[in-house]
Amino acid sequence: MRRIGASYVYWYNFKYDQVDHLFQDRYKSEVVEEDKYLIIVLRYIQQNPLSTGIV
Repeated sequence: MRRIGASYVYWYNFKYDQVDHLFQDRYKSEVVEEDKYLIIVLRYIQQNPLSTGIV
């Protein structure tokens, strides 16, 4: 994941003529064990771009 992320950041910065960090923190994961929580997580993933104004 680190090598893939570094390659992507290098390409992105070259394409958009930037020198910034694209990802600030390490990749984080969390185990989803309950169906109820899974629905909440899926809803968050689906709605996040809308709520942040990306799309």
